[in-house]
Amino acid sequence: MGCDKLLMIKNEKVIGEIFLSRAEKNKIEYFDLQWNEENNCYVVVLSQQGEYCFQKEKKFHINDKMEIQPGRQYYLACNSFIRRADALRAGTDAGTQLFLLLKEKQYLIIRRIEENALKKIYLCVDSHLNNSLVILKLRRKGSAHFSRFRRSAMLLSSISSHVPRILDIGHQIMMDGHEYDYQAFEYFSGNSLNDKLPLEKDAAIKIFYYVSLAIQDLHRANISHRNLKPEHILYDSEYNVRVVGLSLVKKSVDNSNIANPSFDADITLSGTEPVELDVHESTPGQIIGNIEFAPISMTEKRKDVYSIASLFVYSLQETPEKRRKFLNAIGGEKPILTEKEFIQKYLPADEFPKNFIQILVEILVNLKYVKAADIVAEFAQCLGYVCNEITRSDQFPMPKEIDIPGVESALWYAPLEAVGGDFYNLIELSDGKYGILFGDTMGHGIKAYFYTHLIYPVAELFSDQQIAPASLLQKMDFLLYKSGRGRGGYTQATALYGILSLDEYCPYFMYASAGHPFPILYRPSNSKDEESSACYLKLENTPFTGTPLGMGMSRFLENFVRLQEGDILFFYTDGIIEKTNKNAIEYGYERLLYVVKKWADASPSDPLKNFIETLKFDIQNFSQGSQDRDDITILAIRIGKLGKKIAKKS
Repeated sequence: MGCDKLLMIKNEKVIGEIFLSRAEKNKIEYFDLQWNEENNCYVVVLSQQGEYCFQKEKKFHINDKMEIQPGRQYYLACNSFIRRADALRAGTDAGTQLFLLLKEKQYLIIRRIEENALKKIYLCVDSHLNNSLVILKLRRKGSAHFSRFRRSAMLLSSISSHVPRILDIGHQIMMDGHEYDYQAFEYFSGNSLNDKLPLEKDAAIKIFYYVSLAIQDLHRANISHRNLKPEHILYDSEYNVRVVGLSLVKKSVDNSNIANPSFDADITLSGTEPVELDVHESTPGQIIGNIEFAPISMTEKRKDVYSIASLFVYSLQETPEKRRKFLNAIGGEKPILTEKEFIQKYLPADEFPKNFIQILVEILVNLKYVKAADIVAEFAQCLGYVCNEITRSDQFPMPKEIDIPGVESALWYAPLEAVGGDFYNLIELSDGKYGILFGDTMGHGIKAYFYTHLIYPVAELFSDQQIAPASLLQKMDFLLYKSGRGRGGYTQATALYGILSLDEYCPYFMYASAGHPFPILYRPSNSKDEESSACYLKLENTPFTGTPLGMGMSRFLENFVRLQEGDILFFYTDGIIEKTNKNAIEYGYERLLYVVKKWADASPSDPLKNFIETLKFDIQNFSQGSQDRDDITILAIRIGKLGKKIAKKS
């Protein structure tokens, strides 16, 4: 059945073990231990070396209370320990403790965490699990049915890897003359969020990504945390995270019936009260006062997401005073902050992606309902930037201006995140001919960024061959498909590649599309009898825009249009078309075409940069502050006077 042993524990970690025999005297460096059958314990006396230490004022205590003196016998019972007195004076964690664990026992109790009439919680060593540390929760027999006690614990252990795991469930543990049912939880030795405030930005993103994952896992199991606070978030130096302080509540419970909850309505480990899985002795009141991090009136799942957002911003504030002011600003049923004040005071806009800031604003300022999965996605996006240390300066160098002799141009590039998935380029092919690449990697942010970094140089490589647009897209599609990055829809991109010729005798634009929206051509009137026109350059007899790059299907059709002086070409990504207002209505193709024609008719001589500002204003007026969901890019090109030959740039 095993052996009795002394476990050597320092700073709440097992650093060694000494096996004992009940049949003979056990001689250890400073002590002699002899088994006493009558009292079910060991008798301890100082050895010769121990007496020498005693004379040199190096003394030993049992349980920090009883001094071991020469020539006297002392009882060492199970869960008792020996420690040197000078180590005790240096600090409770300074020295090694020798804990006695009898072979009949599985758990060695190191310290008490919580204790009341019905419940006891201890930090223990589990001798059956290679001396690993566990949290042992004891329930008086009869306070709950054991089957329910066990089922609820099994439910908890299967929910998420970011909440404490259940390691063992059982009954018939005797302590203080009473019989207990028990549960053994994983022990997590990390710090609580309160221990190291404020957090650096990168650390906060990593920690709260895993916190949001834990809450998402709970919500998927139809369970709410309900009371997320700093002391409920534990993390270690490797940013492993555990969310504690959990109540197992499957759905809202009528408070009037709380004394008689049904099993389906309220699954707890006690039967009638929420179960606290705290592994720290300090209470919220001892640290920050009785503070709620979400309005009490909120529904449970909404309250969890609100708490994630508020705690994230709270953890970034540099001083306790700023943290208090932040909580006061968002406290109550309605925040006293505007969106602008929130960003200026508490969340540096230049340090976080735009979409991430927006979702925090929606939760904390606008009090919108946001699912846990949505905030997980935004933290994951931020985590990608942190892990890869990517900023806007790392983006593939796209031209800030489109410089073509004899041509006026204007560009608007607005990535949703620090880096984006929209891409464009101007490639000089020969005298008076230019390749124009315009595209959009599906999605936005870090994932789109990496795929764009693959597409961009490939397009430059093939464009040097001066081949037809459809052939260039076919070669790109083949290469991206073979790379495996487009298979199964993992990541794909729409793209448009065209050749702009500015030769005096044959000005034209010929292009092919890989699933990208058709460009717009605006043509001014050349006489009083001729009206101006604006239209999408669709292919004849088909709305087909081609297959996206990376699918390996290579179905691309070409279109050709002759140009004349004053024509304006507009290229854009679907971030404009799919922009929605508060009623979930899209900006759409018709509105974009209408804005283009209205501006060009009203201001035929205005610079194109004025059109960009007009379009920005119209989009802002249409969306009424609704959240951006994709990158936005638009390029406008106006054909000027055509000479016999456009001189090649040096």
